[in-house]
Formats: sequence, C-alpha cells, structure tokens
Amino acid sequence: WDDCSADWAPPPDHSIVIHGCPIPIKHWGELYRFNKTANGEWKRLKSHWSNWQFFMQAYQASSTPEAFWDTFSDSDGRHLNFSTITKILKEKHQQEDNNIATEAKQVFDKEFANQFGYEKEGRWVGMTRHSDIAKTYRKKIRAEAEGA
Repeated sequence: WDDCSADWAPPPDHSIVIHGCPIPIKHWGELYRFNKTANGEWKRLKSHWSNWQFFMQAYQASSTPEAFWDTFSDSDGRHLNFSTITKILKEKHQQEDNNIATEAKQVFDKEFANQFGYEKEGRWVGMTRHSDIAKTYRKKIRAEAEGA
C-alpha cells in the first residue's frame, strides 16, 4: 500500500512498475486520473483501491498490529476477512459522515445552503450527499485551524 511503511515489500511481479520502481497502491489514483490512455481503468479499479485505503488507514491508525487484530477478530480470536473488515469500516465512515453533515447543518444554520454547494451550468446547487458535506466541512475546519 505505502512505501513509507516498514511492511512495504512489493513482489517482483508488482502490478505497476515505472522505470523499474514499483508504485505503491496508495498512489494509483493519481496515476490513473492523469493517464488519458487508461480508458476507464481507474473507474474499474477505484472501488478495490478504496477498500484498501479504508483497511490501511485503520491498520496504520492502530498502535500495533495486535491492536488492529483485537478489533477485527471474532469472539474466537479468528481474524475477520478483508471483505468483512472493509464493510465494517465503510459503515463506520458513513456514520461519521452522517454525524458531521448534521453538525455542519447546525453550525451553519441559515448560511448552510450558501456554504455547501457548487456551481453547475451557471447556477448554484446545494449539496445533499452527506459524504460531500462532510468532506467540505472537514476542509473548512482545516482551513480555519491553519488560519488561526
């Protein structure tokens, strides 16, 4: 996933190699988005890439590998499989987005429609997807913190 990790050990047949250097999965999105010859390849891979992103963020956020597996093991101590873990993580992320979107609506109140939207074909469209609202709210909070 990430060449900054001590666990980074790509196999000799790594999927993407540029000038002899294996490219970590973490960077595939950037490669595909800017490669016009990929013909929709990123659209096909994005879901799989997102699953790995959720998984690795949770793994790297754990204090130790054991702590990660304590969280993602069944009652008998068996590790949950990748699909089950990513499903749990996606549901958790979706719930966090829902909570953040609700908070943004409360904080911005009457200004919400003006602050959370985008221009499309010359007219303002308010955001409705909680994931988009949460992403924008997080950016606003970061920008405010950096400006302080």
